[in-house]
Amino acid sequence: MSPAMFNVGSILCTVGLVPLMPSLGLPTIMAPAIGVLVGGFGQMAVQWPTLRREGFRYRPVLDFSDPGLRRVLVLMAPARSGWRPCR
Repeated sequence: MSPAMFNVGSILCTVGLVPLMPSLGLPTIMAPAIGVLVGGFGQMAVQWPTLRREGFRYRPVLDFSDPGLRRVLVLMAPARSGWRPCR
């Protein structure tokens, strides 16, 4: 049911918003982007009651001692390279 909710939300928002975007002064490509967000929230809304009933409680945890997180942070840091712009 959840993936179907994502598809339905994405498609309905896209079809419904494309004609409205120019009148709002926005590019029409924003309609599918908004549709994906709405579909994602719809997907989460379908799953949420069952997850709560099963005892799932979301708590974000940011542990800087986690090796995976440290690796990602190192890879995201700017690196010095031998690249130079063309002259």
